[in-house]
Amino acid sequence: MSSLRVLIIEGDAPLRRLLVWALQQDGYRVVRVASVAEAVARAGRYKPEIVVFNVEMSDAEKFAGIARLRSAFTTMKIVDVSPEREAILTTARSQVRRKLADYARLNVPFSLDSLLDAVASLTTTGKRGRQ
Repeated sequence: MSSLRVLIIEGDAPLRRLLVWALQQDGYRVVRVASVAEAVARAGRYKPEIVVFNVEMSDAEKFAGIARLRSAFTTMKIVDVSPEREAILTTARSQVRRKLADYARLNVPFSLDSLLDAVASLTTTGKRGRQ
């Protein structure tokens, strides 16, 4: 079983519960919050290795939120769950990816398996917890 701590930032409560359940079933220790502000406020008590960031906001707001999280959790890895947009990445997204080597992107809609695979890809083994 993995002892990795995963923080889920998800504004929709039913989806948040589903994501927590799926990650716990795969062996992760999970904390859930509804906003970036709540995640930053919990920085002192819960230091996640991986953050699943699924909050509906503009790209500019999302990248500002990621920057705030990055300053609070200096070693975190990010799974960015976003609606699929144009095939060409925006300049901002390209810059964030270059700065954050530990970054995975997951398009909406997504399956629970693809979420678990994205989280596992950021672990040291790259393998899922309980299979």
